[in-house]
Amino acid sequence: MSREFDDYIANKAAYDRATNTIVRLVEDLRQFAEPILDDWATCYVEVSGQPTPMDMINGRQKVDGSKLPSVADLRNALLTQFNAQKEASQAWEALSPQEKAELKTPPWLQKSR
Repeated sequence: MSREFDDYIANKAAYDRATNTIVRLVEDLRQFAEPILDDWATCYVEVSGQPTPMDMINGRQKVDGSKLPSVADLRNALLTQFNAQKEASQAWEALSPQEKAELKTPPWLQKSR
């Protein structure tokens, strides 16, 4: 295999890791927000080290705040994924037609996502 092929494989792996990170953070955000958006009045938020009154807990749904990503976490993950896709795309374009034929089309070039 060529250096370009090796570069693509490395950049595609970085893209996959960055994509998995943002998918995980968005899922953490969704799990936190969904019950609150559905009916905030029936929820309480649990945050490690911060007490919640017992009479508030009774009959309410616990929403775990321990995995909630910060805005900075989300921004950084989006930037990392964007840059990883750009680098992987450039590496894909550097491949010969024969090398491209040996590989699966990258997700960012597939018609449905």
